[in-house]
Amino acid sequence: MPDLRIIEEALWQEVKQRQGAIRKTLMHDGRGVRSERARRPPHLFSGLLRCGTCGGGFSMISATHYGCSQARNRGTCTNRLTIRRDRLETQVLDGLKSHLMQPALVAEFVDEYHRALDDLVRDRNAERQRLIKEQETVGREIGKIIDAVKQGLFSPSLQQALIDFEQRKAAVSGELVQSAPPPLRLHPNLSAVYRTKVENLREALNAEDTRAEAAQILRRLISAIRLVPEDGQLRIHLCGYLAGILALAAGTKKPGPVSGAGSVPALQGTLVAGA
Repeated sequence: MPDLRIIEEALWQEVKQRQGAIRKTLMHDGRGVRSERARRPPHLFSGLLRCGTCGGGFSMISATHYGCSQARNRGTCTNRLTIRRDRLETQVLDGLKSHLMQPALVAEFVDEYHRALDDLVRDRNAERQRLIKEQETVGREIGKIIDAVKQGLFSPSLQQALIDFEQRKAAVSGELVQSAPPPLRLHPNLSAVYRTKVENLREALNAEDTRAEAAQILRRLISAIRLVPEDGQLRIHLCGYLAGILALAAGTKKPGPVSGAGSVPALQGTLVAGA
């Protein structure tokens, strides 16, 4: 939103160009790594794991296993169950594909979404038509003033009226130009599309040239992974971002949490994980 900017566009672009040049020089000389690589989490779901008992983080306690950090480091949690990293990653990926997008619920959601979307589009079209009519009315009023001036009728009040109409004409034209693009429509078979794309991401994790991007997209789909001890084993509660999941299924470039309701974990699934 341009009106919320605190840095002018020209300055922003100048800084980005300079950053790019510095990064390119460092990479060429072997003196640095790309900033996104430096920030990359060490494992696929690092930072997303939470203990279902104390709410603390789950971290690698050995070369192969995750465990509750509070239980291991401070002894303030009773959850001492562990889980293999490869097994957890496999089950979370399976859960993303199968547990967060149930076909019947998705179909109901898509229907309701499109009903709300139709109302929104109708309101936007009505507003656009109102602006077009106002633009035509203002144009006619400007024409009348110009005709009056041509006939020798001129006064300060007439001049001010012309200025006011010209300003309003510019404002209305700006609103028409900046009108929002058509809202996104969802595929009726959204759950199947989503599952296919998650499977594609899973395959991309095995390819060196696509692994980093696939991992980044997958992490944008998940708000939290809670590991809850039940009957001697860890049960995985997977919470997903609805905004990110819909963005992936719809094919937008950067699925992820958005401000407002979309930033709340909206979908949940439960899996059973072995030790």
